[in-house]
Amino acid sequence: MQNLLQEHKWAVKHPEEIEKYRGKWIAVLDGKIISTGNNYEEVFAAVKKNIPQKYPLITYVLKKDDENFIA
Repeated sequence: MQNLLQEHKWAVKHPEEIEKYRGKWIAVLDGKIISTGNNYEEVFAAVKKNIPQKYPLITYVLKKDDENFIA
């Protein structure tokens, strides 16, 4: 759980990195984006294939017109 909080804090502090992935799902681990995709399942599968022992933050990056989206 602590790791997820750290990854969330990193994402909040680095909007310029996150901005590139609007409308995509991303996985953040150790202060970097390690996977991106069009849906959660795609990103989760890539993470589990490459680093099954780790638990990154996986989140959707809102599009500019998604202001009412709830995740």
